[in-house]
Amino acid sequence: MGDTHSTERGRTVSVPLPSASVILLRRATVGFETFMVRRATQAASFADAYVFPGGVVRHDDYGYQPPEDVFTADQALEELTARGSTPPESAALALALWHAALRELFEEAGVLLARDTSGAMLRILAADATRFAELRQALQAGRLTMGQILADERLTLDYRALRYFSHWITPVYVPRRFDTRFFVAEMPEGQTAIHCQIESTDGIWIRPDDALSRSARGQFSIVFPTRMHLERLSQHASLGEVLTFAARKPIRTVMPTRARPSDRDPVVLPPEASEW
Repeated sequence: MGDTHSTERGRTVSVPLPSASVILLRRATVGFETFMVRRATQAASFADAYVFPGGVVRHDDYGYQPPEDVFTADQALEELTARGSTPPESAALALALWHAALRELFEEAGVLLARDTSGAMLRILAADATRFAELRQALQAGRLTMGQILADERLTLDYRALRYFSHWITPVYVPRRFDTRFFVAEMPEGQTAIHCQIESTDGIWIRPDDALSRSARGQFSIVFPTRMHLERLSQHASLGEVLTFAARKPIRTVMPTRARPSDRDPVVLPPEASEW
């Protein structure tokens, strides 16, 4: 849960954990779809809810350094500050957030945004599917790092395939808190998204409007930040519109509060949330 500190009212709250989440998108017959995973019922956070693939920054996310002609820590920090939002505490953390986003997307959705030595986006052919599934499991279990996988497979992560989209921080009244950077990415050709079967129990491609409609009927459990992101996505008619919007939109750090301390009271967004 991280270190704690006391508020001015003497209440102890947890420090939010740096984390990253990827809103993976693909074209659909009508509009576009996003890939979501259903958290396991015993999960420590967001249990049994559908979420975008993501997770907390790990120690090994700091260890991998991409080639300087690909992406640098300073570039990572610039991307996370140029359009607003509270900056990470260091360039090293900024780069770790981008790395965590790409790592978690591979762990939780099986999608690896990486390029081969020719510069082409990775395609996982049928003959290679079993090997990459085993690499994914080894990464999840901590037997391999992403850096080791990239070196062995002669791949380079495609940081530019991510578009920084939003920055949300869990409210102080929640016991387990996250300081989350959301990214948008287009599903690459030649790969298949599938949930990890460890931290999640299902994976689904779904149109944002359909997710919101099913949630309203009590058939699709989502948490408040996820709903807000689905609502923002649903304002766009095509994948191209979303990608253009994601690359240009202002970004404001959002930390919801409550109208009153009780968990039964409505969630309140700060004024800057109108531009998040």
